[in-house]
Amino acid sequence: MDDPRLPLENPANSGILRYLRTLSWARERVAEDPQLESCAPSAVKDPHERLGTHPDVVSRMWGSLGDSLPERCAWVLIGIPVLAHPHTGFVFAYSSGMQYALRLPPPALEAALRAGVKQVYRARGNPWTGAQPWTLDLAVIGPDWCFGAYRGEEAGWCLDAFTAAARG
Repeated sequence: MDDPRLPLENPANSGILRYLRTLSWARERVAEDPQLESCAPSAVKDPHERLGTHPDVVSRMWGSLGDSLPERCAWVLIGIPVLAHPHTGFVFAYSSGMQYALRLPPPALEAALRAGVKQVYRARGNPWTGAQPWTLDLAVIGPDWCFGAYRGEEAGWCLDAFTAAARG
């Protein structure tokens, strides 16, 4: 998946693209060309460290989950690590900070929600650092997204997402 022409203009990506474009800090972290919307991880110097996501989270998404898929799906989109189907460009996972999120087809999403996976994240803030509380409801991206939770079932859910993504 080293083709810089990954078809990310897929209409199914409108929600995730709109959201990622609000993260103004993200684009500054990409390769030498901050105008580059997407690239292979190899185009970024030290992508596990430079993309605004904790290295363990990148390893979980691109490694544990991505390595369980039939094809390589690791990609960088607007400075953020994602999993995107290599033929359709359909984005089905992204990570930022200490979180990753999965875009699942209905049966997998229902299973994930039954297992306790959340679609809303509430950060409490930190009085020592001055960080304010905030909330991210993945509904701003789309109804089929949920936060990852380092669950064993996620590899199967990602395979379901990959299969659905093949249809675009």
